[in-house]
Amino acid sequence: MQDKEIVVLDESRSAASGLTEAAPPALSVRDGAAVPQEPVSGLWMALYTLANIGYWLAVITPGVIALPLKVTSLVGSEQAPAALGIVAAAGPAIALIATPVFGRLSDRTTSRLGRRRPYLLLNPLIGVVGAVMGGLAPNIAVLAVGYGLLAIGFTGSFGALAPVVADRVPVNQRGLVSGLIGISVPVGLVGGTFVVQYIATDPLLPLAVPAAMGAILIIVFGVYMKDARLAPESRPAASWRSLPATFWVNPRRYPDFAWAWWGRALLLLAYALLTLYQTFFLIDRLGIPASEVANYVFLSMLVLSVTMVASSIIGGRLSDVMERRKPFIIGSAVIYGAAVLVIATSTTFTQFLIGIAITGLGNGAYTAVDAALATQVLPNPDDTAKDLGVFNIAATFPNAAAPAIAPLILAIGGGNYTVLFAVAGGIAIISALAIVPIRGVR
Repeated sequence: MQDKEIVVLDESRSAASGLTEAAPPALSVRDGAAVPQEPVSGLWMALYTLANIGYWLAVITPGVIALPLKVTSLVGSEQAPAALGIVAAAGPAIALIATPVFGRLSDRTTSRLGRRRPYLLLNPLIGVVGAVMGGLAPNIAVLAVGYGLLAIGFTGSFGALAPVVADRVPVNQRGLVSGLIGISVPVGLVGGTFVVQYIATDPLLPLAVPAAMGAILIIVFGVYMKDARLAPESRPAASWRSLPATFWVNPRRYPDFAWAWWGRALLLLAYALLTLYQTFFLIDRLGIPASEVANYVFLSMLVLSVTMVASSIIGGRLSDVMERRKPFIIGSAVIYGAAVLVIATSTTFTQFLIGIAITGLGNGAYTAVDAALATQVLPNPDDTAKDLGVFNIAATFPNAAAPAIAPLILAIGGGNYTVLFAVAGGIAIISALAIVPIRGVR
């Protein structure tokens, strides 16, 4: 990725690619693809970070607190776990499809508003409609439909939000911007939980308010951003035969992309196994009463969020300065895996928290630098959003796979959550090995 750079002006890019109007004033050509060269401003970074926080605020809060509250109010506490599983499964399943689909659509959109902007302005409104429907739902079926609309709306907007980095951010700023993106998950998680605790007794607001807040933040960025228009005659060809490619990037033709995909998928599988089953570990291994475990989980998530924020920004920026991605990602994955092993062997909550803090350091830096690396291994500049949608399946798939894999590990380990976490730590370390073969990025 250190090939010579050829500076070209807007007119050149417009003639070559069909992108007009709001394209950045200068681009460089690397490996045959035009990439932005003009730095983005601090205001741009701030609004883009807030838009990502808005996305996670809208999609994380339902699963953590709003959906369980709503489901319990509909079917009672005894039937709530089974009913919640049915409703909550809709989110990851829809995200697997919606992100690459809307990404592919935005790559081919010729609207006067631009390629990405229509999805940043309209899709969040669909998500809000779904949240209101879910909040007013009289039964589980309507709640599932509403939550499905929420997922379509916000994951669809994310399909257009993610490629903006490749569209607008020069390579030497991508680590910093990706670091800022990395803080959006913990900030969205803590922020959504903080807001909902004050409106938890209302049937509508726990779903609707976070969705509305998220929509506002995404729409504000959509209005502010510059978005290039795609000329109709330059629109990439599409057919029903090409539909499977929406969810696929050939790993033999693009091995760097494939290795990066597997690295992310394995690391986030380890993360999902830890976060989904830490409650049971605290009860089973550390003997914390079930009536008090929620307070312990909140404290662990708060510690995780703080260390993730710090390492995300620092790791992302250092990777820019040093012009290296792989060492940071590999090191972060190893740190994360070792920390999960510390958690697996912990006998006190203090030791558990130390392990959680270290996982935050590893996960934050990994998330930030990996997001920057992803923009540098994309196969086709004409399919940036679609390819990032495929790449982000690696972030969604583990949330669906972890609940299926964990029971098998627990069965083999005799129901021992220490064994489950030890396996999770091993998976994280293996994820580091998937980054080693990448050759196009240092």
